[in-house]
Amino acid sequence: MQNIQSDCDRRPRPLARGRRAARGYAFQVLYSIGFSSPDNLEELRSIFCNAKTIKDASLIDGEPAPQQARPEGFAWKLVYGVWSEAGELDRLISGFSEGWKLERLGRVELTLLRMGLYELMFNRETPEKVIISEALELARQYADQKALAFINGILDSAAKSLRAG
Repeated sequence: MQNIQSDCDRRPRPLARGRRAARGYAFQVLYSIGFSSPDNLEELRSIFCNAKTIKDASLIDGEPAPQQARPEGFAWKLVYGVWSEAGELDRLISGFSEGWKLERLGRVELTLLRMGLYELMFNRETPEKVIISEALELARQYADQKALAFINGILDSAAKSLRAG
């Protein structure tokens, strides 16, 4: 990864420290850039640092706003990785989705598939079952319930293919 200095480098670490929370933050950032992808790494870092999440939008009056995220750690690794490998991930998703064109997939489902596939390919320290389970947990929160089996099927097929290949 390139190391571009920005003002967000000097800000505090995100409040969310666990991998589940990091995946949730990464999902929200990746979903948002699905509408307008940044042109360069500096833009991506700025979006990551300044992202307004669903949790931010639902703060009760008087609660302190969450600290700004820094482009580091697990959430950043997911965001940067999925962003930089999006073309390859989309090609693989198309192959595993058997007849479904990417344009037919909802943005939520596509984002979850990209994240899950990226982790299956590049995050070898996390067991496949955990990666798939975490993707399905996010799907339960954000996707249509009918999409769960579809997401599970594609990620399971990808995991088997990666294991065999």
